[in-house]
Amino acid sequence: VQARDADEIQLFYVPSYACNFGCSYCYQDDYPKAIPADPSAVIDAFFRYVDKTFAGRSKYVTIFGGEPLLPIQDSRQSIRALIDNSLPRSLDLAVVTNGYHLADYVPMLSKGRIREVQVTLDGPELVHDKRRMLKGGKGTFREIVAGIDACLDAKIPVNLRAVVDRDNINGLVDLAQFCI
Repeated sequence: VQARDADEIQLFYVPSYACNFGCSYCYQDDYPKAIPADPSAVIDAFFRYVDKTFAGRSKYVTIFGGEPLLPIQDSRQSIRALIDNSLPRSLDLAVVTNGYHLADYVPMLSKGRIREVQVTLDGPELVHDKRRMLKGGKGTFREIVAGIDACLDAKIPVNLRAVVDRDNINGLVDLAQFCI
């Protein structure tokens, strides 16, 4: 128990399950999509809980969703409030995003203590775009790569992941070569 209590805690904050993607393997499609009417009040309550419950513990917050980096004011307000609340607490943030609007958020993220941004590419462009497309079918690979490049240019660490199955496993070598 003592060793467990000394470990770092990863806390998750989910602004909403709204998402702009229509991934072929999504499991979150049936989750409620509502964004709170006043995200700052929810975020304030979240940090009060964190301060009280995890005082003195090593911790960081992972922002997750749906897609937390949507191009809407409520999403921007949530991310700004999470950064503003994490800084005085010396908390790192991690962001799990589909990456489509990541480049637009890099200036804001650069103001926080970003541990990493996790982004998924499921193969080279043609393979990826068949699996991870916008709702409506438009490909996403190029916008995601632009967001990854923007993070790297801003010295924000990127954790690149792939969801692998029989439909894309043969493209992983090509993806690795592209990434190099």
